[in-house]
Amino acid sequence: MTTPTKAQYERDVIRRFQSELREIEKAPLYERKKAVDKWKGSLKTEPEAIAERVGWLLDGSYGEGAYIRAREIARSPRMNRPAALSQMVAAMEWRTPGPMARKAFLNLPKAEQQKINKLIQGRIDEFLEENENPIKKRSQTKKQTGGGLLAFLILGGATIWLINRNQ
Repeated sequence: MTTPTKAQYERDVIRRFQSELREIEKAPLYERKKAVDKWKGSLKTEPEAIAERVGWLLDGSYGEGAYIRAREIARSPRMNRPAALSQMVAAMEWRTPGPMARKAFLNLPKAEQQKINKLIQGRIDEFLEENENPIKKRSQTKKQTGGGLLAFLILGGATIWLINRNQ
């Protein structure tokens, strides 16, 4: 038996996550209605909690499949990231299917929609800053270290030359 590659493993994990989302969408209607009512209540009374759950999603608290998919979404600047991530949170935390979560969100006044989107975008920005900038910082550090190493080698070479000259 061979071990799967990382890409195969991630595909399997995402496939299981998508299967879980389909199960939520196929739940009995009365369960979906109860779930969307709870989601609506949270949209109105606790938008900060929704943004917090997006942070949890990006940290991997809802499983590896959700984590991988959320990171892909967060790194896709051409899509409506707050909408996609809030629908994932609605499914994972409130068991609300994506289309029902979207409809409930669009029924909110524009000011509340903007507030929630801004809170979620803040979590996305935090995630990107924490996870994307270390790569840039490491490359900058390498450049600085390389310059320091070059100076050390030059000074070290000069010292060796002086020692050899004086003997």
